[in-house]
Amino acid sequence: MNRLWTVEETKTLRKLVEENRFDSWSKLQNELNRLHGVNKHPQSARHRWENLNGGLTLNAMSLNITPERKEYLVACWGNNFPMSKTMKGFKEQFGRTITTKQIYSMLRTTFSDKELKNMNNKDKKNDKMSVIRGRWTPKEDKIIGKSATVNHALSQGDSLKGRTVSSIRQRFYKLKKIQKAERLEAANSLNNIDKAHKLSKPKKKVVKTKTVKPTKKPKTPYQIWTVEQDYELVMNFYELSIDEACNRFNRPYGTIAKRLETIVNSTKPAHISLLMTATKEIKARKKAESKPVKVGLLARRKARKQSKKIAKSNRKIAKIEKKLNKMKGE
Repeated sequence: MNRLWTVEETKTLRKLVEENRFDSWSKLQNELNRLHGVNKHPQSARHRWENLNGGLTLNAMSLNITPERKEYLVACWGNNFPMSKTMKGFKEQFGRTITTKQIYSMLRTTFSDKELKNMNNKDKKNDKMSVIRGRWTPKEDKIIGKSATVNHALSQGDSLKGRTVSSIRQRFYKLKKIQKAERLEAANSLNNIDKAHKLSKPKKKVVKTKTVKPTKKPKTPYQIWTVEQDYELVMNFYELSIDEACNRFNRPYGTIAKRLETIVNSTKPAHISLLMTATKEIKARKKAESKPVKVGLLARRKARKQSKKIAKSNRKIAKIEKKLNKMKGE
């Protein structure tokens, strides 16, 4: 339960408000509770301040209202100045922005709620009377039509006095549509003139030039296989690589392989005799290659020593296997 305010607490409240260090009543009340060791509600300081100052609320308190500022706002309100002009003049004169809530909260100290409502209704009526509702003049259309964007059109406020933002925006888009249609009509008429001009001109005869096709290179004829080449092919085909065979016979590998196949499968007597002589020579060559090469004395000694070592190791392995079998009981 909150107890009554003491004189010391009230003095502290006035001091804290004059310092203007707090942007809310709850923060101010927390500081006051800390200084006096009390536990008051956060809104208790606001109610106490309004009772002391005739209803001045937090919005007005945060502005740090001076007598000069109060006189200015009362004079503007008494002369039925619009809110927009009052706020603009306040910023120009005192270098601070003010909101409508702050103006109302401060004016409650001077005027009653009924007086404020009547003044507010008058202000709204004056604003409505200042709005122009009617046809757009050619001068206004010219100003809006020259604007490149909507924002640029809206910025022409002095030249379009009495027109609302929504009406200017609608008029801007309508004029842009009309301008676009006019441009398209002009472009179409120009295109039609160009077409007519082209049709009236005599057509020039186009001389077609014959394109000369590039001559194809004559195919190189395949060389005829000689008897010497056939014999060499049968003798050395399986010992040559693909690249070696191509370089040797100066032909693709496929044609070389086909030639060998035709010789082997042929029934011609020339091909049969060629194969017979080639097989005899190939056998003689293999025999010459398979003759035993004489081994020297040192090589034979090394071979004997190595065979002795192998036999010795085999005997050792046999002995070990016998011992193992005995241990197993076999």
